[in-house]
Amino acid sequence: MSERRSVEVYFKMQESEEKFDYFLCSITGALFAYMAQNYVPKRLEFGVSALEPLALHFLVSSLFVGLLRIGYTTSFKRLNHIMLDAGEKAGKIATVLAQGGATYINELGGKISDRKMMELERQHYLEVGKNAEHGLERGKEKLVQTYRWRNISLCAGFILLLAGKLLQPYAHSAQNSLPHSPTAPAAAITATTKP
Repeated sequence: MSERRSVEVYFKMQESEEKFDYFLCSITGALFAYMAQNYVPKRLEFGVSALEPLALHFLVSSLFVGLLRIGYTTSFKRLNHIMLDAGEKAGKIATVLAQGGATYINELGGKISDRKMMELERQHYLEVGKNAEHGLERGKEKLVQTYRWRNISLCAGFILLLAGKLLQPYAHSAQNSLPHSPTAPAAAITATTKP
């Protein structure tokens, strides 16, 4: 009973993680689309005007890494299935061999009577399981890395977007309060200074 509940909780946790990954990709894509529709390309300068393109860059990066993570999760589950399936098949053959059984019916429905053939098939499944396990170890690292980079990119994009929107009015007021350039025509300067 307790084992069954732990398996149920595990599956619910996996389902929740998947939904969260899809949710973050959806939100990131929607935020990028909203920002990109109002974005007017202009010459890149240092200052507040550079924050919006940087935010868009980080949002696209977050979306890309989030989609990579979803792909890695799918591959991880496939490898997990292969490893478990190979282990179960090798276990069935080992049970037949230990009990002195005369035949083993493989996955294709063929009967194997020769003990050497049964052992070869068992070794094959053990090798398949080991290869899948090595793939799982590499996959775990990729999942952790994509989780981190997706979240860092999303946070950086959101912070830059927020900073750009909050600082934009101050940048415009600072530009308006700058003194006139010395190369401006004298008539324009005197026209602005007369009451």
